[in-house]
Amino acid sequence: MSNVVAPEGRFGVLLPTAIATGAGSQHLFGDFTRRGVLASLYDFENRRPKSPLLPKGGKWFESVHSSYKFCLISLTGSDSVESATRLGFFLGDISDLDDPARVFTLTTEELALINPNTGTLPIFRSRRDAELTASIYRRFPILRAHGSSSGNPWGVRLRRIFDMTDDSGLFSTQEELEAEEWESDGSAYTSNTLKMLPLHEGRMGHQFTHRYADSSGLHTATLEELQEPHFTPTPQYWVPEGETEKRLSRHPAMCRTALLGHRRVTRNTDERTAIASLIPWGATSYGWILSFGPDGKRLTQLLTTFNSFIYDYTLRNNLTQPSLPQSTTEQIPTPTPADLEPYEAFIIRRALELTYTAHDMRDFARDLGDEGSPFRWDSERRKRIRAELDALFFHLYGIKREDVSYVLDTFPIVKRKDEEKYGEYRTKHLILAEYDRMATAGLTLETPLDEEKPGPGAYRSLLTPPPGQGPRHG
Repeated sequence: MSNVVAPEGRFGVLLPTAIATGAGSQHLFGDFTRRGVLASLYDFENRRPKSPLLPKGGKWFESVHSSYKFCLISLTGSDSVESATRLGFFLGDISDLDDPARVFTLTTEELALINPNTGTLPIFRSRRDAELTASIYRRFPILRAHGSSSGNPWGVRLRRIFDMTDDSGLFSTQEELEAEEWESDGSAYTSNTLKMLPLHEGRMGHQFTHRYADSSGLHTATLEELQEPHFTPTPQYWVPEGETEKRLSRHPAMCRTALLGHRRVTRNTDERTAIASLIPWGATSYGWILSFGPDGKRLTQLLTTFNSFIYDYTLRNNLTQPSLPQSTTEQIPTPTPADLEPYEAFIIRRALELTYTAHDMRDFARDLGDEGSPFRWDSERRKRIRAELDALFFHLYGIKREDVSYVLDTFPIVKRKDEEKYGEYRTKHLILAEYDRMATAGLTLETPLDEEKPGPGAYRSLLTPPPGQGPRHG
């Protein structure tokens, strides 16, 4: 239709919103944005709000499920190219089109800047979200830009190792292994010279920990278990060590002691959307998107980036389905290795304490130059250390204080849980306090803080002591 409209003409059509956000239509929609023929797109939920004429609310289309989203899209002819596109998302009523906070414009350049690989649209709930996200894309490049020789500064290759359906013939359960008289060797099983490795699934890990839950998802690790450095969650399956090594060898990596996993199954309505964990080198399921290529130090820097609130906020504005596509991960703005190099020691010291809480991460700790025993899991200390890291990344992403407060308020489940436990949004208060301390020290992307030297430009955590003096297991 866009090719048959008159050069100076225009037409509108009602379509599923997936035309603009789905991977299946990315090439078609990307063509619209690149040619500048997208005049407007107004996304509606199939829920009508209560009103005097509709006191109980309702649906726009009664026979369609209320969660289904549709859009009004207008395209122009070739002689009526638009310099900006009017957009609105999660609209409920026609009157929302007159709300300047809900409907906004993005220029052709901004549309090209955001999601450049696929050309699809992010989902912005407000003008503020659109403007803030555009500023983030202007500050940092995406993780991996297709078709560019310099578009992968981290040298990352995103891969998956074992598929839960296609590779199920390789899986063995605990009952099967014990019936065949395999011997338990910690978390693995051995028989003569053969070894079966535990299959780590995405639901078993969470931010900064690979020991979040067992594979059933029914048992979440208790504080007592997390404080036991020998504890490992129970997997559902074990897979041959030889097959694991063969598959991992297909993806050359500088780090051979741990894998960086980005959880694939997630939603932008969860407590957190971006969930990344370091996993001991071994077998992982399709539930993890793995980052191959970088060495241990760079994997640690990516881990802290992925788990930061500001990265999570940007990801949420791009996530349009209940799983994380690899293509979405690739086009989230990410500080480059050069951007993070001045903060390497600051980041690694803190991330190491968050991740090295179990003996099965010892080899990775040695990779990072740490010769000590695992750190003791201390929930209060971890919360404060994470606040330091989040504050750092808010500064690096160039987020003003009032916008830091706004971004944190877009995580309502984190806020609700904090208020239930502490009577206040404690996560927000901790991050803002660290943000202010760093601002006082003069932190910017161009002026890194120096936490080793006292003085006006220095920043030293009151919580985190120098290397080797943290809370360790005996």
